[in-house]
Amino acid sequence: RAEHDAMRSERLATFAALLTGAPSAQSSIDEVWRGTLFNQFHDILAGTSIRRAYEDVWATYAQGHQTLTEIASRSLDALSGLLDVEDAPYAFAAWNTLPWTRSEVVRLSLPIGGWRQDRSGLRVPREPSVTDGAGNPLPCQLAHVTFDDNVYMADVDVLVDTPPLGATVVYPTRRTDLVDFGYST
Repeated sequence: RAEHDAMRSERLATFAALLTGAPSAQSSIDEVWRGTLFNQFHDILAGTSIRRAYEDVWATYAQGHQTLTEIASRSLDALSGLLDVEDAPYAFAAWNTLPWTRSEVVRLSLPIGGWRQDRSGLRVPREPSVTDGAGNPLPCQLAHVTFDDNVYMADVDVLVDTPPLGATVVYPTRRTDLVDFGYST
């Protein structure tokens, strides 16, 4: 996992530096690589080290994961400015850091209103719709609804095709309808 996180962050940071002029993160990535490769030393990898060695291993992996997550986040923020995003209430970018096209299910979380707007629980989400940048409908389904911080959140699973080393922007439409449960409020 550490190797894949490092490769992913390295690709994103390189693109961000080349395409947006973002500062290089290579020295930080190199440091994470050194820790990752050291942790693959024969005593550690074979499971013959003492407990203290494994405490160092897990601390090194945790710090590396945090560093790589921060680098990837900064890089995606920089690269997101290059995307052509329509003026829409909701837009999500699905990124592909691999050198081949991917078709993956992506989960989107959309706010659908709060208890102040629907104290009786009569407004429920309907099957969502999601389109790509060209307006083509994408296969999707409502996964579930949760109540978080006084707001109902709809989790929508959508099948997204992403180009190699690129991104696809998708546009979900939030749909809620009133339901008649046969009683008045």
